Amino acid sequence: MISEARKEMRVKSALPLKVPGEMKLEEVTEEIETLWTELNKHTNNQEHHNLNFELDFNVENKVLKLTGELNMFGEDSYYLFVSKAEKKKYELSAYLRLLIMKAMGLDGGVHYCCFIKEGEGIFYTKLNKQVSKNEAIQELRELLQLYVQNYRGIVSFYPEFNFEVSEVLELSEKPEEEKAVLLKEMIDEKVDAYQGFYPSDYFIREYRQGFFDGDKSISRLDELQKLYSQVFGAVDIAFGRKNQSDE
Repeated sequence: MISEARKEMRVKSALPLKVPGEMKLEEVTEEIETLWTELNKHTNNQEHHNLNFELDFNVENKVLKLTGELNMFGEDSYYLFVSKAEKKKYELSAYLRLLIMKAMGLDGGVHYCCFIKEGEGIFYTKLNKQVSKNEAIQELRELLQLYVQNYRGIVSFYPEFNFEVSEVLELSEKPEEEKAVLLKEMIDEKVDAYQGFYPSDYFIREYRQGFFDGDKSISRLDELQKLYSQVFGAVDIAFGRKNQSDE
């Protein structure tokens, strides 16, 4: 299997040639084995099965169907393994799965596992948030509402920024214009540093065309601050973290 993957990755130019490529593949293989060992430790050889779901939501007087598949272990446990820690988009992905499970009436939880930093081992936690079926359905409906709005115009929300929730929440206490300036500086710093920040081509295009500048900048930055605080504030609670809104 590894040899087949090596050939395919070389054809797609996804793997360096010769020795560097072999070293990179060996490194990835070791990471996979480490994650697999961690998975076996937590699942205790529980049987794996796929759980299909279909949930209906009334959004703007239209019925939206949310469908998909969850890879479950045991009766109602979901395990999400990702390659790097401190990534908000991965944490949001885990939280969405938790909401889906609760909306389906499942009592289990989502187990989140990832590498902390190179050479520092594995981070593991179980998402812990008491949320009823109705509450989960409502949260998912609100997120789907943002999804629908984004078709009419870009919603100012981007998980790839990877901001700490606390620093974004602090901005809510600032006057509107000052808040906009400070948040714009945080965004500019992310883009300029280009370290640990991997924006899409679409984002870079909109950013360079002045999405956060001009007449609409204050309203767009205000929307970003509020949505980021709201969405990732809920994620932080699920991950057992405290933020200013809890103090």
